[in-house]
Amino acid sequence: MKPVKEKEFVARMRKTDGTDALESRVVTLAKPGDMTDKECSPLMIYRSSEGCASCWRMSWRERVSALLFGRCWIHVHSGMTQPPVALMVTRDVRFWG
Repeated sequence: MKPVKEKEFVARMRKTDGTDALESRVVTLAKPGDMTDKECSPLMIYRSSEGCASCWRMSWRERVSALLFGRCWIHVHSGMTQPPVALMVTRDVRFWG
């Protein structure tokens, strides 16, 4: 999976946010200095009082695999625990709060 392009991300968040404060809520996270470009790339996220969200696009191969096997793995590069995360397959962002 790859993060969606900036233009698509901002358009989807504008539809969800509906406020003039969108630009202050969209942040680009830099990749950690100890990771290579192959391991990690900058990531755009949307921040709100309910949490933060990023948007990813599956390749056709990943879509077929998800359809056939019904599994998705989350790999977090931040220590020995799993932070609270939610993986959703929806057209637009929905917060769980």
